[in-house]
Amino acid sequence: MNAQQCPLKEFIQGEKIFQLPVYQRNYAWHERHVTRFLDDIENLMVERKNHFLGVIVYVADRIPSTPAQRLIIDGQQRLTTAMIFLLALANSNETLAMKISRGYLQNEFITGSNNVKLHLIEQDQINFLALMKNPDNCDHASKIWISYLLCKRRIAQWNKLGQTAQDILDAFEKIQIVYLQLLADEDDPQLIFESINSTGLELSTADLIRNFLLMDVRDPAEQQRLFKTYWIPIAEKNLHRDNARLNEFFLHYVVFKKESADITKERLYETFKDIFRKENREKIFLEIERFSGYFEAFAFETEKYSAPVQKSLNDIAKLKQTTCYPFLFHLFDDFANEIIDEKTLEDVLHLIVSYYVQVIVCGMAASSRRELFVKLYSRAFAVESNKEKYYESIKKFLTTQNTMRETLPSQEEFFNSLVELKILNNKTLCRFILEDLAGIDSERLKIVPIMPEILTKTWNDALPKSKKISAEDHERLRYTLGNLTLAERDAPIASFEEKKSILSYSPARELNRDVIDKKEWTAHEIEERTWVLARKVVDRYKVEQGSDPRIVFDTQMELIPDVTLETWNESMNGLLLGYTLENESHEIKKWREMFEEILKTLDQKSPNVLQDLIDKDDTFRVSRRNFLGSSRIREGIYVRTDLDVETIIEILKALLPMYELPIESLKFIMARD
Repeated sequence: MNAQQCPLKEFIQGEKIFQLPVYQRNYAWHERHVTRFLDDIENLMVERKNHFLGVIVYVADRIPSTPAQRLIIDGQQRLTTAMIFLLALANSNETLAMKISRGYLQNEFITGSNNVKLHLIEQDQINFLALMKNPDNCDHASKIWISYLLCKRRIAQWNKLGQTAQDILDAFEKIQIVYLQLLADEDDPQLIFESINSTGLELSTADLIRNFLLMDVRDPAEQQRLFKTYWIPIAEKNLHRDNARLNEFFLHYVVFKKESADITKERLYETFKDIFRKENREKIFLEIERFSGYFEAFAFETEKYSAPVQKSLNDIAKLKQTTCYPFLFHLFDDFANEIIDEKTLEDVLHLIVSYYVQVIVCGMAASSRRELFVKLYSRAFAVESNKEKYYESIKKFLTTQNTMRETLPSQEEFFNSLVELKILNNKTLCRFILEDLAGIDSERLKIVPIMPEILTKTWNDALPKSKKISAEDHERLRYTLGNLTLAERDAPIASFEEKKSILSYSPARELNRDVIDKKEWTAHEIEERTWVLARKVVDRYKVEQGSDPRIVFDTQMELIPDVTLETWNESMNGLLLGYTLENESHEIKKWREMFEEILKTLDQKSPNVLQDLIDKDDTFRVSRRNFLGSSRIREGIYVRTDLDVETIIEILKALLPMYELPIESLKFIMARD
């Protein structure tokens, strides 16, 4: 490693080529950065002896090639701006044009079109060469062109103030830099790159990750191949050149890989390096390309998947809930690998939307959602056989866990919360539900309270005395679901008739019809509409409790296959999880409760069987009276159920043929702990 201070002039001149590696980002300086650079040159013309521009770091071979190539790994924005400035100065003055071109812009030791000293990345290089040959051919939307224009205009201003082109060049030549030369076979460019506190644009996490993956690929041809084959599709095709989305993708991807909810933006890059430090670069790129393709569907409108899949993804985005993305990586990867079919994918996504709607409505803490979804896949499928019942396993996990932080609320809790919720206080949720009920998707529509937010005397005067809205009812009902709708405009203090006129022209006709038909709008109408709309929402997003006893989440449990009345004695030490009767599954863990449930099911099938056994055969323990230890099957029929398991088995063996059922129609779901 060799660090020295020198004039920028000295660093550029001579037999050199400045090469930007493919992993470097494009030229990105904004107007404010270029303006500050030009201000510094202006100060050098009037007072300063010199100006320190910053650090430029490059990699050089121990035995320099001819011409000597400098692989720039830090300082490219400053160096590129300096070269654009020199080009603008050359194009502004014919006298100095040749001097600047030969001294700074071109390597006179190379013949042909490849003698330009600065070799930028792809489109930037095309635009830079256009500036050298014919500026009119440069892309006028590019930052190269915009910076060039800023330099040209400032040079023209200086000329008007009496500064000659030579004065300007003299000032430029006072600029100082520190260069840090790294030797390719000795120094670690990545480590040094990360430790430099540069004065240019701060690198994003995605920039750092890209550089990490490519910098220690020493073969330039291989580096170029990896960049074009993988990074370009990842950043441009999958993530649409959206740097914010690219950073977001890497955050969710690292959370997914690490299976930890504790990954922060500040620790993201370091965690990424820890995971992939020793991994083969091509293998990493292949995986990132695959998962960034899934993320494209999460973040953007695509046509890769079915309409129901895309709708659910859009719903998750509209609810502004992204904590499920690490789980969705698992889900979409299983779909890609044909572990699940498209219907299962659609069902699971709708389940996740339903989960979000319910927990937000019920006010459950948002802090636990990220932890839940990070662990959901590994916990739901801790027992590998659960994947055979993929959707049911996830549903059962979300509906049967014992902690309030994870379990979905009951339908009754969901409905009551919807009725009582002042939903307008959560505008994201409010808009989502109203648009869903209306069957439209339109950001231009406003959320409109029907009864005004501020109760006016005019509104109440229009109502009969017995129906006037009290201050308490107004406060309780004004932001509830039944008092809200969607329209293109609102009139906050309008009368009910004026409000109906506004709503009659709204695209949300289905949502507004039951309001327009009303003659008055009182507390009763608001409550009635709230209940109607709340029931519709519950019907759309209800989730029945998962009850398949063959789905277990304890890896210590081993399911015992095909336990029947005949083979029960071979599994008598196992744990009861449930049973199937005529292929219908029931989850239950106590033999007595199971016996009672089966008897009630059989009795509904044929009521005469137990009726005929009353007080006739003590084997079946059937009686008209309720003895201690008996269970009521129906009015006038009681059966002793406080029996040992062996007795229950013998009774069921005898009973099933009486109902014309083979004993094989009853199976027990059991496990060894």
